Amino acid sequence: MRLGHKSEKEMTILSKKGCLRSTGTGKLDYYDHCIFGKQKRVSFSKAKHRTQGILDHIHSDLWGPSKVPSLGGKRYMLTFVDDFSRIVWVYFLRLKNETFPMFKKFKALVENQIGRKIKKLRTDNGLEFVESEFEEFCTINGIARHKTLVGKP
Repeated sequence: MRLGHKSEKEMTILSKKGCLRSTGTGKLDYYDHCIFGKQKRVSFSKAKHRTQGILDHIHSDLWGPSKVPSLGGKRYMLTFVDDFSRIVWVYFLRLKNETFPMFKKFKALVENQIGRKIKKLRTDNGLEFVESEFEEFCTINGIARHKTLVGKP
């Protein structure tokens, strides 16, 4: 019998159709939550891309460990998302420490296939992305790092 904040008019219609157990409906009290529930949501404005081309800005995250391993025994999922094209690359890993070697493979693959260099890498500042070897590799290869704390834009 959950009605989801119906109006008096809707309650009367339901009552006439015999959908309510009561014999009729009366005047409903003013209820703040009904008003808030019926308000229109404001849509987000369209995002403006500041990147000029593919591989200018890559977002990356490592998810896991999964409670249940994949058929291949992998428990982590490493994602790379290109900000310009929104192309997503997904790699499945057995261990968290495979992140850096997989990033190097990803970098070699996409730069060879696309003919452009990765300019900026954005991560959530997880430990897999802040080890000194990873930082040094990005510095040597001219990849700017943008680290965001988890839950912060």
